[in-house]
Amino acid sequence: MAVGGARTIFADGATIQKPRKAAQGRRPSARGPLAPQLEQEIARQRHRAAGGPRRIGTGIVNARKRVNADLEKVRSHARDLRTQEPRGAHEELAGLAMGKRTLDKCRASLLGHEGDFRFGCPMDQEFFQEAGVSKDEFKDFVATGASDNEVAAWINERAAANSR
Repeated sequence: MAVGGARTIFADGATIQKPRKAAQGRRPSARGPLAPQLEQEIARQRHRAAGGPRRIGTGIVNARKRVNADLEKVRSHARDLRTQEPRGAHEELAGLAMGKRTLDKCRASLLGHEGDFRFGCPMDQEFFQEAGVSKDEFKDFVATGASDNEVAAWINERAAANSR
């Protein structure tokens, strides 16, 4: 008798299927859909592992400082990226491409409405470099509830100060 995989082959050529035992200590198959609660928990853990902010009260706790956030004002300007797309990459903010898209993703991340989009991706990093601001500075300013025009004015002020 020879054993091959999950079959047993006898000398007379007859075969039988043997049920496979579940492997001990192996992860479950990723083929089937996960329960929505499990998907949400996994997303939360990934966000925390990526260094995302923790929300306490009305402010956002950053590792370095507490930001005075006005999430109601942010909510009034934000898009829910779970159901909508952010604005296009060609739409400019303060004369810089990717600006409005980055702003939409930032607002959504502050509210936890990012969906499949991630604030701080390499394209966002390129925008920050061109604007002369860091991701954290941008996020802190947007968290105050600033409108598109206020964010553009802030970027232009920073660019003027950096060029002196």
